[in-house]
Amino acid sequence: MWCLRQLENWIYDGVVRDSYDEFQIHQNSDLTTDAVVNDLTDAYWEQRYTVRTAQLPVFLERVSEKILITGKYLNVIRECGQSISTSAGTAAAASAASAAAATASTGTGTTDAVTATAAGAGDGDQKALAATAATSAGAETKTPPPLVSSRPTPVQVYQQLRYTTNEKEYSDVIERAYQFASARLLDVLLTDKRLMDRFRSVKRYFLLEAGDVTEGFLDRVAGTTDAIGTSGSGELHKPVTEISVSKLEAALESAVRSSRAGATDPFRDDLIATLKSHSFVQRM
Repeated sequence: MWCLRQLENWIYDGVVRDSYDEFQIHQNSDLTTDAVVNDLTDAYWEQRYTVRTAQLPVFLERVSEKILITGKYLNVIRECGQSISTSAGTAAAASAASAAAATASTGTGTTDAVTATAAGAGDGDQKALAATAATSAGAETKTPPPLVSSRPTPVQVYQQLRYTTNEKEYSDVIERAYQFASARLLDVLLTDKRLMDRFRSVKRYFLLEAGDVTEGFLDRVAGTTDAIGTSGSGELHKPVTEISVSKLEAALESAVRSSRAGATDPFRDDLIATLKSHSFVQRM
């Protein structure tokens, strides 16, 4: 069925291929990633892809939200600059795995079967198949070794969708695709993007764990106050139109680098100083 092929494109690749505007996932092409840079809200991810209930098959109603989230996760991974396995490459990898399992009972032909099928797989799948071939070639028993990692791989995830009256079969396939996309995204955020280190950096400067940074910055830009309350000529005592942003940035950089936390923070150079046309309270 055409809707199942479109569904595979979405849950395995995060791609909407819908020439006739019939698929259950609608892609708003007017929204671009530029909106994420200019407006740091979740509007892009909430509105870029949505479910169209009028095109939603009855047998997929119970898992429609999970279908939507799975494709969104794959798109986030792609926006992070990471590659994701295509359904075509995954299918080739799955075929190779099946061929390897079929020939394992005889103890021969495993390596040849994997090599023959790997030509159609992606780079990531070929690495997985190479490891499978090496293990199978040197195996002494018919029982394959257990998987070391509990996280699903593209070979384990991919399954071609076929029409059936058993809704659970659809749910199982979609659940595996969801678990793979979720685990892959979490790995990208925690490992490649160092999310926890980012949180620690936010804690240092915005939750005032490194209070000496804020104190040092204010000392540099607010000037001094003498015993009778006369303010100095700090940058923040000037009218907004006369404040030099470059001087604010220089003061912030100096305060960060001279602090204990800033000396070891790998993200200290990401801090910037800007002037807004509204107050902090209005922003909240």
